[in-house]
Amino acid sequence: MELGIFSRTYQPIGIDRIFAQIAQDGFQTYPVQFLECGAAFPPEGLARGDSQGVMASASQSGLTICALSGTYNMAHPDVARRRSDRIGFTNVVRAAEFMQVPLVTLCTGSRDAHEHVDGSSGQRIS
Repeated sequence: MELGIFSRTYQPIGIDRIFAQIAQDGFQTYPVQFLECGAAFPPEGLARGDSQGVMASASQSGLTICALSGTYNMAHPDVARRRSDRIGFTNVVRAAEFMQVPLVTLCTGSRDAHEHVDGSSGQRIS
């Protein structure tokens, strides 16, 4: 078993520095949230180069990537918004396949149109 940590525990100091800190603190794995990597969520298209950069950064720090965050507001009352965000989720699933990451995490979100779910953490943001 590998010990991992939710990377939002750390200050957003850049993905290389976050990875280094996670490894320094004795963890071996963590779930990637693309906002930490500088990508918007939902990602409109994750370039393979971006995914390769994340994988290289993790590897350089001796970490594995156990999951990608695919969280978006699946319950948003605006149908068009849900459809748009689902495309971003699909891109995360494709990135997981390319990166050979076995798990994509989700959260249902909120029916409150004035609240949204942060795609990187599943936390409610008002």
